[in-house]
Amino acid sequence: STGPDVTSREFSFPAVEGERYWVSVGWPAGDYGAYAWPSASGRLFRGLTPRNDGVDGAIALGSTRGLTAASNAYATTAPGELGEQLGHSTVWWTYEAPTPGWYEFHTTGTQPALAVFEVDATGSLREISRNRDGRVVFLAEAGKQYAIRASTLDGTYGGSLGLYWRPVDAPAWLRYVGSFADAEDPQGDAVQLIDAGSLVIDAEDSRLYGLAVFGRNADTGALTDGTSLDEDLSGSVLLLDTARERLIADRCGTWRVYTGLDDADGIEGDDLTVEGDPANCGRRLLLEPEGAFLYRVAPGQGIDVFAVEGGGLRYLQTTQLADIRDAVMAPGGDFVYAARLGSCDRLDCRLGSTSQLRTLRRDRESGSLALQDRYWYFSAADDMDSLSIHDDERLFVTRRASGLTAMYELASGVLTPSGTSVSLLSVPDVSTQLARPFEFSSARPGSAAVDVFGTDVAVGFEVLQGEVDLLANGRTDRFGNRLPLFGAPNGLAASPDGRHVYVSTYQHGVVAFERVGAGVEHGDPYARLGILEVSSGTVSFAGEMDSDGCVAVDDLEHDGVAYTVRSSKWQWRPNADWPWTDVAGTAKTGEFCPHTPAEPGHYRLVVEMDVDGTTTQYASNVLVEDDHGDSIDDATAVGVPSVTGGWLDPDDEDYFRIELEVAGQLTVHSEGWIDAEGRLLDEDGDFIASDSDGAADYNFRIARDMDAGTHFVRVHEWASRAGAYTLHVDFEAHMSDLVVEAVSVSDASPDPGASFTLSATVRNDGKADSTATTLRYYRSTDGSISVDDAELGTDEVGAVMAAEKSEHSVDVTAPEEPGTYYYGACVDAVDGESDTTNNCSGAAAVSVAMALDESNGNPTGVAHANDMLFVLDDSDDKVYAYTTSGGRDADADFDLDDANGSPSGIVFANDRFLVVDSLDDKVYAYGRSGERDASSDFDLASANGAPRGIAATDDTIHVVDYWDEKVYVYRTTGERVASSDFDLAAPNSHPAGMTHADGALYVLDSIDDSAYAYATSGERDVDNEFDLKASNSSPTGMAHGNGSFFVVDSTADQLFVYSGGGATGGP
Repeated sequence: STGPDVTSREFSFPAVEGERYWVSVGWPAGDYGAYAWPSASGRLFRGLTPRNDGVDGAIALGSTRGLTAASNAYATTAPGELGEQLGHSTVWWTYEAPTPGWYEFHTTGTQPALAVFEVDATGSLREISRNRDGRVVFLAEAGKQYAIRASTLDGTYGGSLGLYWRPVDAPAWLRYVGSFADAEDPQGDAVQLIDAGSLVIDAEDSRLYGLAVFGRNADTGALTDGTSLDEDLSGSVLLLDTARERLIADRCGTWRVYTGLDDADGIEGDDLTVEGDPANCGRRLLLEPEGAFLYRVAPGQGIDVFAVEGGGLRYLQTTQLADIRDAVMAPGGDFVYAARLGSCDRLDCRLGSTSQLRTLRRDRESGSLALQDRYWYFSAADDMDSLSIHDDERLFVTRRASGLTAMYELASGVLTPSGTSVSLLSVPDVSTQLARPFEFSSARPGSAAVDVFGTDVAVGFEVLQGEVDLLANGRTDRFGNRLPLFGAPNGLAASPDGRHVYVSTYQHGVVAFERVGAGVEHGDPYARLGILEVSSGTVSFAGEMDSDGCVAVDDLEHDGVAYTVRSSKWQWRPNADWPWTDVAGTAKTGEFCPHTPAEPGHYRLVVEMDVDGTTTQYASNVLVEDDHGDSIDDATAVGVPSVTGGWLDPDDEDYFRIELEVAGQLTVHSEGWIDAEGRLLDEDGDFIASDSDGAADYNFRIARDMDAGTHFVRVHEWASRAGAYTLHVDFEAHMSDLVVEAVSVSDASPDPGASFTLSATVRNDGKADSTATTLRYYRSTDGSISVDDAELGTDEVGAVMAAEKSEHSVDVTAPEEPGTYYYGACVDAVDGESDTTNNCSGAAAVSVAMALDESNGNPTGVAHANDMLFVLDDSDDKVYAYTTSGGRDADADFDLDDANGSPSGIVFANDRFLVVDSLDDKVYAYGRSGERDASSDFDLASANGAPRGIAATDDTIHVVDYWDEKVYVYRTTGERVASSDFDLAAPNSHPAGMTHADGALYVLDSIDDSAYAYATSGERDVDNEFDLKASNSSPTGMAHGNGSFFVVDSTADQLFVYSGGGATGGP
């Protein structure tokens, strides 16, 4: 990870198990920091890279929807990936959609980013979608493979994440097609498009009219062959009167009409005769479907109504709507919807809004408009400016200042009381200072989508999903095309097929966009026919024909409408994620027939039918043949363990039957894109337990101890939405689990060779009874009991009921050799035991003490040297020698100097014995054989007047003082090292001896019978402290050697032995 080509501070390599590797962290060679900074701080992280760290190791995903857990902790970043601004620590998956369509992938995690790539036959990647908020939507084609890349942004570390995917409705995307201005006509003359305004497209979808007439390529959306009209239409609003093959233009009462529209070169203009026109300035012209009445929307005035008579117009009336901003007509012509800034009455002002939507019913005979219902407030906004409508189902409203757009459902022409809105301010990369005049919008056909245009901004809204596709400020679209800064829009027209939309501008001509996704893709060709109903094995038409046989419909009249069936067939799909396919053998001519489904899924009857002479394609209701039963009587049997897929439709519920042969813990959980509740039921269907929000992203999770027998699981969808799920069933049979507890001994300090009792209790921690087995007793030299230790005896153990105990004991003999020993027991495992690693007990420590010589009746200290123990005696001022196994070695005894009459501690250091004297506050030195070495004597500090123990390290001597509860430090030559002195811990207030072991100092306490531990610098080391045996209640000295502590007791006249650090093996 060094050198001039370094692009990141990470690296990876294939590590071999058992090999040792060295990692160097520092400045790269030649880096400025290596010379400018004397030091630097940082942290090094290491871990196993994920198996899908690179695209070559991508994990394959399947199914139409799902979720998978992953982690990009310790994932690496390939060269060049950081430059793509998609983050670091990348992990990869591949996906091939089972059915083509729009799919959404999103990931959880800290600052996630996602990208989708198309994989070609050579394995090369082509990016098709990316998003830095962890969510991407793309159109998956049949048979193509896609690579999904997840990463982490900025300086955030990688970690756990979840990847989710599912089919989604088509988004509302825009693709920039081009800008058409200053073109040339077929004669080579320039076509000027300065101050382009209102636009219209002819019904044949071949020409666009404005200041100029363009040919239009319906496939690409491109405009060609521009021809300028020889008149100034700037500021006019245009209306195409298709039935009369003419174009009408109005500019504040100046009316013009153009004919000869089939040939751009032959277009002729003339004044349009309008009788009684009040000459209001209009924003929009509306022509009702029959062409008998024309309406001019005049902002601030109202809606002018004109009768179309002959070749001209006659003014009829103005529907007064003060502060009207815009109005549109429903395609059926029965309703007009108007947006206005209403008066602020008390209620309006309390609600903080005066914007209104008004519904006006149109009288077909007179053309007049009348208020249909009350008005509705729009999101507390006071600048509701632009309306858009494409069908009789939805009305879109847009705020001029912010672009906030709302959608209102239309029921029989009447507005719903509230709308669903989407704001541009919810888009992460849009500044909150964005203030564009959004004055033009165009609804997409057959969808909840609308396109909105403002200054240098084009936006596709999918309102129900809250999706926003924003093209602004000269940025590129999702397809790599850069949008020009086209300024403020001045007019708009959408192609009749809905695929393209055109925006005229003041300075940049006409800007064209292609719609992608919602409203332009081919949808279901079959419309729902409410009077055609099916169920399993029956078919019904108009409520007049219910039959389990075929039905012929020939010129059947219902509610004044004549119906004739041309052909019919049944269709099937697994669930709502899949396309419809024809059911073989069900096609009929001139009739439709019932069908009894043979497998689960969705079914419908589709027909081609003449309705009042017009041939149309219709579909029945959807018949759902459930994949799993709806009751315990027809529940689906599932294994143990098992994973079963399912699909829930609204108000559906699925039942599953589980047979348990033995008692145990049953766990069931559900995963999927639904909000399901699960219930566990007994064999009669009665409630046992339920859950609706399981942990770990489960829909639900239930874990319960169950007896053998039949049980049921019911899965129900809470939110009444369709979706796939998987039911997971796991089972753990109840088993016995034998453990040995409460091991104890009748005498923890027996004499050598004495008898004592070892007791143990066998407990069954399992949930099933055990069979008979054997308990084995052991002695160990360490604190861990295992079957490898010395076996001392056995005991028969009968069957132990679940959660019950069985008590046992055996008599054993203490070893002859002094020391600390450990006793315990292990029970033999039985068949079917759940855990066989816990069959041995803990240890009970037994200390076999060493008896001192009868003459050694007042011991005050002990030292370990040359694999021997040397015990001071204060009565006869002598040192007694013992082997570590307890034997006397009188030849090694030696007398103390006459002046050394109050010995209180001894240590062997630097090949000599040092004996501290509590009366004359001095350390006396002796050779290894006991001869005096007066030259090595030294006096203690005056404050060190009550010495009670002495210990030595490599270069220092430590003497503990009883009165001031302190440790004094000296050089081995006797010089004071006062800076290293330290006070004892508060509980260690009666020091009685000390030693050094394994880098720590240990100080005895004669009152609480404990050994306190300290670092040589004085900090207390609680973890290494240990308590003394109860019979060791008068400790006067201690030593350490051969891995054991030796503590001499002045009352018991014994030398007690403690293993290791004492804390794990004190008697």
